[in-house]
Amino acid sequence: MPGFISPYRGVRYHLNEHMGTPINNRSELFNLRQSSLRSKIESTFGLLKNRFKILTVKPHYPFPTQVDIALTCTILHNYIAIVDPDDDLLNEDITIDDDDGEIANEGEDDNVVDFTQNI
Repeated sequence: MPGFISPYRGVRYHLNEHMGTPINNRSELFNLRQSSLRSKIESTFGLLKNRFKILTVKPHYPFPTQVDIALTCTILHNYIAIVDPDDDLLNEDITIDDDDGEIANEGEDDNVVDFTQNI
């Protein structure tokens, strides 16, 4: 599919495969970052689907309208977060399989940027 960057095949991908082991090369680092991002996106869509039930049903709208609905729901969610930071959905415990520890970048290439530092 044009514009889709798939993970490297035959290289560790899932977050639980990276726990306790260092990153060995740029392919593993890319797969780790993609897996982590995918997890965050799925969690975010889960939160939006809990708030806006229109996102959970089979769409009967053209694709551009579906995109507008998702964007509108996101904007409304962010507005609610600003106006009411004590909102129940915002303060739900959401479990994400993610390794918050630092991962050493002990790869073969020194030009790989290490984004694992906690801010």
